[in-house]
Amino acid sequence: MSDIDTANSACENMAGNLLHISNYSVETSTIDLDCLLATDVKSLDDFDLNTLRLSILKRLLQEMAVPSVLVDEKYSILLANGAFQKMIRAQVGNRQSFVSLFPLFSEANRIESTLQKVFCGKKPQLGEGRFKIGKFNLWCRMHFRCIRFSKNQFVLVQIENLSAQKKLLSVQKYKKLVQMFPVGIAEFTIDAPISYKSSGEQLLEHIMTAKLMDGNDSFARTYKLPRITDLMGLSLEKLVPSRGKAKEFFEKWIAHGFSHKAFETRLRGGPQGVRHFENTWIANVNDEHLMGLWWLKRDITEKKHQEDEMLKAQKLESLGILAGGIAHDFNNLLTGILGNISLAQMHINDPEDVRKKHELALNAVRKAQALSTQLLTFSKGGEPLTTACSVSDLLKDYTSFALRGSNVCCELNIPDDIWPIQVDQSQMNQVINNLMINAAQAMPQGGTIRVSASNVEIGMGSELPLAEGKYVRISISDSGNGIHPENLSKIFDPYFTTKESGTGLGLATAYSVMKKHRGYIGVNSRVGLGSTFFCYIPTSQVEPRKDPSEKNHLVKGSGRVLIMDDDEGIRTLAEAILSEIGYQVVTVRDGNECLKEYHAALLDDRFDVVVMDLTVPGGMGGKEAIQHLRRIDPTVKAVVSSGYSNDPIMSDYENHGFVDVLTKPYDAATLSHVLGRITASMR
Repeated sequence: MSDIDTANSACENMAGNLLHISNYSVETSTIDLDCLLATDVKSLDDFDLNTLRLSILKRLLQEMAVPSVLVDEKYSILLANGAFQKMIRAQVGNRQSFVSLFPLFSEANRIESTLQKVFCGKKPQLGEGRFKIGKFNLWCRMHFRCIRFSKNQFVLVQIENLSAQKKLLSVQKYKKLVQMFPVGIAEFTIDAPISYKSSGEQLLEHIMTAKLMDGNDSFARTYKLPRITDLMGLSLEKLVPSRGKAKEFFEKWIAHGFSHKAFETRLRGGPQGVRHFENTWIANVNDEHLMGLWWLKRDITEKKHQEDEMLKAQKLESLGILAGGIAHDFNNLLTGILGNISLAQMHINDPEDVRKKHELALNAVRKAQALSTQLLTFSKGGEPLTTACSVSDLLKDYTSFALRGSNVCCELNIPDDIWPIQVDQSQMNQVINNLMINAAQAMPQGGTIRVSASNVEIGMGSELPLAEGKYVRISISDSGNGIHPENLSKIFDPYFTTKESGTGLGLATAYSVMKKHRGYIGVNSRVGLGSTFFCYIPTSQVEPRKDPSEKNHLVKGSGRVLIMDDDEGIRTLAEAILSEIGYQVVTVRDGNECLKEYHAALLDDRFDVVVMDLTVPGGMGGKEAIQHLRRIDPTVKAVVSSGYSNDPIMSDYENHGFVDVLTKPYDAATLSHVLGRITASMR
C-alpha cells in the first residue's frame, strides 16, 4: 500500500446538489493500532494487548471535542462519543448501524457507499454538505479514515458541524439582500413562541407585543426615518394600533390561519400630503408555533396618483359621451315643446286645434320628465321611494303597457304564492318597460316574450353579488338574435347601443335602479337563440296596500295650504292649481318666511298643510325648517318637495318629520292627490 493515495467520488445532498467526497493527502493512509504500545509490553503472555489498544482508542475518542464515531466492517457503531451524541441530540447504542442514523434513503445509500470505499481502498474520504442525521438537518464536513487493528479494520468518522457557520453566512447574505431590496422589510419576533391553535385573543396579544428585531432601511424610510436601527425594539402595536379596521384585519388574519395577507394603508401629513402603502404580512410559523412575522411595505403613492389620473380621464370621457347624448335628447324634446306651443299660438281662434297642440307639448314634457328621472338614477346618494308592491299586479300592468301597438305578445307565468317586493314603482316601471321594449325590438317579425317570477332565497356562498335573504327573481326572455359575446360586457354602459334609433340609456337605467334597490340584474344570451334578462329584487316584510290607482283627474279639497318654494314660477303654479280645486293658499320664498306665516296663523286661522321645498339656495330650506316647525307645532302636516328625488330625505321623509312626499316635476293631478290624502286623514 502506498503512503499517499487519491480517489474521488460524489453523491447528492438533501437539496439535490452534488456532494463532493474526495481523498485528501496524508502521510499514511491507515492508522495502525499496533504502534500504540512498545514491543516489550506486547510480549507479556498474560496481557491482553488488543483490548488495551482498543480501550485507549475509545478513551481518546471519548475525550475529543470533535464528534466522532468508530464503525466496524458491518457498519455497526463500536463507539459514538459524547460530542457526536450531543450534536444529534440523541443517545446512540453500541452495535447500532451507523447508516441507520440517516433517515433519508438517498443519503443512507451514499454514506454506505463511502464506508465501503474506505474499507476496500483503505484510503480516507472527505465530504461536505447538508445531511439529515436523526431528526436534525445539519451542514457537516465528514472525515472517513481507515484504522487497522490486528487482523480487523475499522473506519473512524469525524464530523465538523458547520451549521452555525453556514447560518451566519446565510444571515449575512440575507441581510445584504434585504438591505438592497427596494421594498421595506421588517422582521418582528415574539418574546415566547405561542401555539397557533391558541385563542384568537391570546394570539392577537402576542402579535401586537412582537418586537421589531431586524429589517432594512427602506422600511424605516416609510416612517420618515433614515435607519432601521431607529425602529429596533418597537412593538408592532406602536406602528399599527390594534383598533378599528386594523383590529378587524388582525382578527381575520388569525382566523384564516395566518395566510399571506395584503392590505393598503395611508399616511397623512408632510410635504407630500397623503402617502399610500401596500402591505403584506407573512407569519413565521415553526413546529405549529408562531415565532413572529415579516412585514413587507411598499410605497404605492405614485401608482395611486397614476390610477386616479386614469380614472379621471375615463370619467371625463364618459361624461362627454353622456353630455352629448343628453343634449341631443333634450334638444329634440324642447323642439317638440316649442314647436307645438308656437303652432297653438298661430291657431288661437281654433280651440280644438289649440287643445291638440297643447296635448302634444304635454307629451313632450312628460318624455323630458322621464329622461330626467332616468338621469337621476345615475347620480350618487339617495334611496328609491319604495313601497310594498304585488309582483303580479306590477308585471301585468307594466308588460301590457310596454307592448301596446306592437306585433309581440306576452306570456306571463307568476305563481300565486309569489312574495311581495319592496320597490320604487316609478323606477321599477322603467326597468320592466326597458326590458320589454328591448325584447320586442329583438323580434321585429313578431313573437312571444315569456315573463316569469319565482321566489328565491340567497344563502352564504352564493355566486351572485347579493346579501343573504329572500328575493323575487323576474325573468324576461325573447327568441331574437341574441347578444354578441363582445357586447355583453358593455350593454349596461350609459349610451351604449347597437340600435340606430336607440338612446343607450335603457339598460344603464335598469342596472342603476337594481343596484339602488340592492338587487341584481344579469343576462344570459346566445347568438341566434335569444336572450333572457333576470332581476333579483328584495322582498317586502309587509303586504302591499290595496290603494286605488291615482288617475289623471283632479281631486277637489278644502283647507288652508302654505307653499314654500324659492322658485316664483312654481309658487304661482301651485297657488293657481290649489285655488282652482278649493284650497286657500299662501306662498312664501324660504324657511324663515314660512316660520313667520305659520306662527302667526296659529293664533287665528291655522294652516292644514305645509308644502316645503327641500333646498333653498342662500336660505333656509325644508330640511332645517321642519325642525323649527315641529317645535312650534308637533302636529304639523308637512309635505317635502324636491327635484332631487335621489336625496335620502325623499325616501325616508317620515323619519325627518314629514307626512308625505311630492317629487318635482309634478302636475295638477299629482298635487291634488297628495293634498287629498292628507286632508282626508284629518277628517
